[in-house]
Amino acid sequence: MKKKRVRAVWLGAALALGGTAEAGLIGMDVQVYAGVVSGGVPLIVDTATVTVGAGVELSGFASGAVDVDLDDDTITMVSLVSGLVPTLDFVGLAFDWDSTWVVLDGLDYVSSDIFGFDPARVTLDPVPPLELSVNFAGLPVFAGNYVQVGLKLHSVPEPAWPALALSAAGALWWSRRRKGCG
Repeated sequence: MKKKRVRAVWLGAALALGGTAEAGLIGMDVQVYAGVVSGGVPLIVDTATVTVGAGVELSGFASGAVDVDLDDDTITMVSLVSGLVPTLDFVGLAFDWDSTWVVLDGLDYVSSDIFGFDPARVTLDPVPPLELSVNFAGLPVFAGNYVQVGLKLHSVPEPAWPALALSAAGALWWSRRRKGCG
């Protein structure tokens, strides 16, 4: 009975040290771009790099037009102005983060109270640098309108060397103990 308990403790410790990090944006640096594309020509209006944490990361972003709040797996944009967004190829926001550690698998949900806004206006860019874009072109927007995007994220596995080292040490200790050396 005691031998099984010792093996279980070694296995549990090895599993606890190996594995993956939590998937999410908290603590990560995210680049946010406000821009337009007309006739295939892009123009960046505003750009910022923020570290995702508690509260609104960007207040009055894009020349005072929008507040941007990033959470572990959610991006919320709230309009601060009212008007008809110009009808161009793209007028909106784009987001990028280090996909070495957190990878965007897809959208969990898209929610908005802007008339005419649908999930097709949120695009995933499969090739870096941009991860996600939100297009408001041609929409009537009022102060207080919002768009919220839920993200499906997964983390890239961390190196498992601590688990391997602990398992090897446990096996060595166990074999020496069985031979009467320990």
